[in-house]
Amino acid sequence: VKSAKSGSLKMEILDDCDAVLCNAEVLELVKSIQLEASKSGFQRPEVAVLTTNQVIQYLESSNSCNVTPNEVQQLYGELAKFPPLDGQEPLKKKELLNIANFRPTTLVSLYSIIDHAEARFGDDRLEQMIALVEKILSAPPEVESEVD
Repeated sequence: VKSAKSGSLKMEILDDCDAVLCNAEVLELVKSIQLEASKSGFQRPEVAVLTTNQVIQYLESSNSCNVTPNEVQQLYGELAKFPPLDGQEPLKKKELLNIANFRPTTLVSLYSIIDHAEARFGDDRLEQMIALVEKILSAPPEVESEVD
């Protein structure tokens, strides 16, 4: 868009979340790239191998490490069925993505993911969203507590 006064160009973001991947999809993608590279015998640069291993290690230690891309798609479909309260906007792509990545288990954690959560959905619907997350997404592995 050209500005009439200054003749300069103005950039505008039309859709800031057009193509995003959740942690489960990134983990699957990175592992498949790693597998293809090892099968082909292609010698990857050391920094690429190190970075790939660190990404895999980080994602495998996250709350969503056991989640599959199919579960995420199922969750997105079910969450899309939650209509917002009158006049409010539905869940945004970035909110869906963060729900899948962070697996909220409390209203407080869901409030930190969804903008104006209570005004848009009300506590009853938000509690139902949390129940869906727990029902659809695989639970993270139990973390063993250290005993001194």
